[in-house]
Amino acid sequence: MLIKIITPLTGFLQRVDLSTCSSHHCLFYSITRRLARFMSWSCQGAITLAYPSMGYHPIQARRQIAASQWTSQILGIPSAELEQNAKIFLLDIQHPTNVLSSISYLPSPAAAAASPTAAAVSPTSHLSPPTSIRPVGRIVTPTFTVLICFHHHVEFFKSCLNSIKDACAQTPEASIEILIINDDPSIDATLLLKEASQSLQEKITLHSNEHNLGICRSANHALARAKGEWILHLDCDDRLEPNVFSILEQTIQKYPAVRFISSRAIDIDEKGRILSWRLRSEKPSDLIKDNFASHLKVMRKDLHHDLGLFNRTFEGCQDYEFALRTAINEPLCFIPDYLYQYRWHAQSQTVSHNQRQNLTAARIRQTYLLAIYWLTHGTAIIHWDITGPYADSWQQKITPSTNATRYTVTFDAERPYEECLWKLLLVQVATIIIDRYREGNKNKEIFTRIEAMEGMDEGK
Repeated sequence: MLIKIITPLTGFLQRVDLSTCSSHHCLFYSITRRLARFMSWSCQGAITLAYPSMGYHPIQARRQIAASQWTSQILGIPSAELEQNAKIFLLDIQHPTNVLSSISYLPSPAAAAASPTAAAVSPTSHLSPPTSIRPVGRIVTPTFTVLICFHHHVEFFKSCLNSIKDACAQTPEASIEILIINDDPSIDATLLLKEASQSLQEKITLHSNEHNLGICRSANHALARAKGEWILHLDCDDRLEPNVFSILEQTIQKYPAVRFISSRAIDIDEKGRILSWRLRSEKPSDLIKDNFASHLKVMRKDLHHDLGLFNRTFEGCQDYEFALRTAINEPLCFIPDYLYQYRWHAQSQTVSHNQRQNLTAARIRQTYLLAIYWLTHGTAIIHWDITGPYADSWQQKITPSTNATRYTVTFDAERPYEECLWKLLLVQVATIIIDRYREGNKNKEIFTRIEAMEGMDEGK
């Protein structure tokens, strides 16, 4: 019933563009969209029931959410008030006028004419430079690195590579590198290459880790090897839609200042049959609630230079944390196109590590609720002990605490004060405080160092 009736109808409702309906069809449009949302929710629930090994129970999930309101407990402020504060803060940064980031309300770039504007390109420093830089007033074709961190799912890997082959064939003029990191020492790298067609092998660069490093370290190390200006993250058991590169090229050329793009996703089963079309009506400002930027995620390489690498503290949900880290600094681009196929099977992260994923996601949400509260209301509970060559620069910006404090943060300022660095510092401190609080650690002193933020890689 899910595959043959509910899913096709839901897909039709979500893919039909009803935004051009005349005014007398507004009621029909509203009812149809509500029906699509309900059926999308029903599909997701049906998928959950189809994989009982997830161990998902709605009542227990609600209890876990209620028990994980650590920021509310620390500050003595209701969770609803903290979430509303975070939502308002993110809305201001993710406002449509900020590089037209709320693209989910705009026509699909596949049907929109390109309208290039000046691009702001940041330096790449310790990461290898992108192969192309977009100059002002001129369209430059973006270059892509499809980054696949392989581990364990060899039975789905050929399907994954075939989807890239089909996408390359549909957009033959696109500049595409396929960077495979073999993070599974039990699999011979030559077996992985055999799964690729001859035409695809010419685009592949393969690197094997001597030991299993995990997704964060593998991805972080791969960023230095990537030749593309844009990094497209693809799990080794998932698939891309054939039109992915043409849609991304049009999006990048239309909104050249954007550095984080996320599409909608399709859920498929072990045999590749469609289970659900995920109707993502949420906006980037809703990230404080859940990881709505998970699939597809495409990031411009210099974004990692400015905001740091993936944080190993949040292994398994590192993409969610990085999306929020980006969202508190600059707009994200959510597009309505379905460009990614997420495969459900017994060994997928969502199924096999559901409880761990949920706990990690809760830690991330609470960390950012706390950091955003400090950004909007000050850090009265923290005493700042600032040393280092740029201590004066920071002391002039940070309001000293005048009342009793609960935490002391000591850090060496190796760089002058910058608003972005200040936000990243507060996220680091909030990460430590949330984890200490939930573990019952009463240590009040926190030591850190403000340098180039590479420490985000090691979760420091």
